[in-house]
Amino acid sequence: MKKITFSSIFFLLCFLGFSQEHQLIGKWSNTTDNNKGEKFEFRKDQTAIMTKEGTDSPPFKYSFNTKKTPNWVDLTIDEEDFKMTMQGLVEFIDENTVKLELFPETSGDHPSKFSLTTDSNDITYIILKRI
Repeated sequence: MKKITFSSIFFLLCFLGFSQEHQLIGKWSNTTDNNKGEKFEFRKDQTAIMTKEGTDSPPFKYSFNTKKTPNWVDLTIDEEDFKMTMQGLVEFIDENTVKLELFPETSGDHPSKFSLTTDSNDITYIILKRI
C-alpha cells in the first residue's frame, strides 16, 4: 500500500509541475497601469518575447521552476556582446491570469517574495491576462 501511495503522490507532483509550466506557454497582456499594453509570449521552445509599444525584444531563453512558491522564472538574453539574466517570480491567480515580477538588477540569491508589502505604495509586479 505504501508503494501505491508514494507512486501516486510522485505522479501527482510531476503532473502539477508540468501543468503549471504548460499553462505559462502562450501570449499574455499587461493589465496593470504601469506599462499597460506590454505583451509577453512564452513559447514551447523555452523562448520568450516581450513587446512594448509595438517593438519586440530579442528572444529570451526562459527557465521555469515550479518547485518554488511563488514559481521562479528567469529570462536570459545572450547576444554577441551582451548577456543578462532577469530573475523573476510568477504566481498563477487562475488559468488566464498571472502575477509576474521581474528583478533586472539582482545578483546572488534569487528573490523569493514579491516586492509589494502591506506598508508600501509602490507596486512592482504586473498582472498578465492570457490573450
